[in-house]
Amino acid sequence: MFSCYLSSIIIKWTSFTQFIFFFFLLFFTSPYDAVSPFSDKSTLLRLKYSISDPAGLLSSWNPSSPHCSWYAVRCDSNFRVVSLNITGDGARAHAHRSSTSTSLPCSDFGKFPLYGFGIRRSCVGVKGSLLGKFPSFIIDLTELRVLSLPFNGFEGLIPDEIWSMKKLEVLDLEGNFITGHLPFHIQGLKKLRLLNLGFNNILGVVPSVLSSLDSLEVLNLAANGLNGSVPAFVGKLRGVYLSFNQFSGVIPEEIGENCGKLEHLDLSGNSLIQAIPKSLGNCVRLRTLLLYSNLLEEGIPVEFGNLTSLEVLDVSRNTLSGSIPGALGNCKELSVVVLSNLFDPVGDSEFVTLNDELNYFEGSMPEEVVSLPKLRILWAPMVNLEGSFPRNWGACGNLEMVSLAQNFFTGEFPNRLGFCKKLHFLDLSSNNLTGELSKELHVPCMTLFDVSGNILSGSVPDFSNNVCPPFPSWNGNLFQTGDIASPYASYFSSKARERTLFASLGGVGLSVFHNFEQNNFTGIQSLPIALDRMEKSGYTLLLGENKLTGPFPTYLFEKCDGLDTLLLNDQFPLR
Repeated sequence: MFSCYLSSIIIKWTSFTQFIFFFFLLFFTSPYDAVSPFSDKSTLLRLKYSISDPAGLLSSWNPSSPHCSWYAVRCDSNFRVVSLNITGDGARAHAHRSSTSTSLPCSDFGKFPLYGFGIRRSCVGVKGSLLGKFPSFIIDLTELRVLSLPFNGFEGLIPDEIWSMKKLEVLDLEGNFITGHLPFHIQGLKKLRLLNLGFNNILGVVPSVLSSLDSLEVLNLAANGLNGSVPAFVGKLRGVYLSFNQFSGVIPEEIGENCGKLEHLDLSGNSLIQAIPKSLGNCVRLRTLLLYSNLLEEGIPVEFGNLTSLEVLDVSRNTLSGSIPGALGNCKELSVVVLSNLFDPVGDSEFVTLNDELNYFEGSMPEEVVSLPKLRILWAPMVNLEGSFPRNWGACGNLEMVSLAQNFFTGEFPNRLGFCKKLHFLDLSSNNLTGELSKELHVPCMTLFDVSGNILSGSVPDFSNNVCPPFPSWNGNLFQTGDIASPYASYFSSKARERTLFASLGGVGLSVFHNFEQNNFTGIQSLPIALDRMEKSGYTLLLGENKLTGPFPTYLFEKCDGLDTLLLNDQFPLR
């Protein structure tokens, strides 16, 4: 009896408090709010009280203040809400979920360093997330154009009503815990330009009904549990991000038959098979083409030479073969070319790719590629390249990183690389290069210089009087500057540090690693390091398995406080 009486009191009290709440809205808010129980303001307040907000992101949502002045709310001239943009930091939301969840905290993009060209955002300054079930009543904001709630802790299904919103242009729920399937029927969203549901828990196939969204420009469904075939209609979009799913089958030829607006295509981390379609050469506005970590076969299409706007090409971790087309030299905007990658770009995550690096090309590296005027990164270790090492590197004024290790190149060492003033990473180890190193090489200014396992001779030159230019750096917001080569530069540099186990993570930045092992060097005049690096930590010099003779200039140790590791061969007499 008491419990029934108590329940009755609670029900009456709840009704009373609701009445007081709406009475307060009606009589104590600003006149221009057009307040009613179904107004935009009441909908926003209902949202605030229906979710958890541990960090107080919505603390400014006060019933006594105009809703158009609230945090993350933007209104039109009629005080109707047209934009709701609340970015969370993802960290707190992630902590509330199982460690096996696929949600991606915004602060943890390092697990997917090569994801998101063209759309990736920074969450710098965000200090919290909203948690709770995704609200269906959000559709009561009938004038809403932008609904952007990325990197929060919203969970559950996307309500069917969302797909009927007639004025919505942006739906961005990336990095939440959204589940279920994509809709097979859409009655609204005719003005939708961006659909971003990346890094959630959405399953099933991509329904063909999405092709009916004529205004759609950007589709991001990365890192979900989607399967089936890559939808052919995506070629008509501007940005397509379908990486880290379970797509299988071939890349549809149709993508390249209607791709006049396509700028970014990312199909990485799936199980796509057979050849790369030649029709992608029709997508002349492509800026980034990421196909790494699939099971693609045959060669790189010659038609890719038509992609004159292409800036990043990554076809690594497939089973490609054939020759590297010299036609890539027509892609004058190319700054990053990745033909193989011994590091797994998704290896630090729960996404596991079954295939390893198996690209096995034929022939040499075309000089048309190494002469590209904007080339910054050329990465192609262990892919069976042979023949004479490229000699004509063009002006190479932008070249920063070259890795052509573990191939079968012959001929003279490319001392012409000494003209590449920005080059700070050079790995040509385990080839069959001959000749001597020139004093013009900027070895002391390189973060990594590895020529081990060749047939080089002479003396290691005296480089100790060099002064290095400033080391290339970035401010942490890799995708904020439009510099789409920086994520690759940062990724490869960090992986190389880990691999050599000579990292110096504090203070001055990257460690310095010089490897002259397994050659025929007969002498060393001084340590190959510039004066301004001699007192910095993390310097490693490997000279083992050479034919070094004569005394070693040990007085240089007095200047090289930063020398961490020195490896000599047994025959070298120390003075």
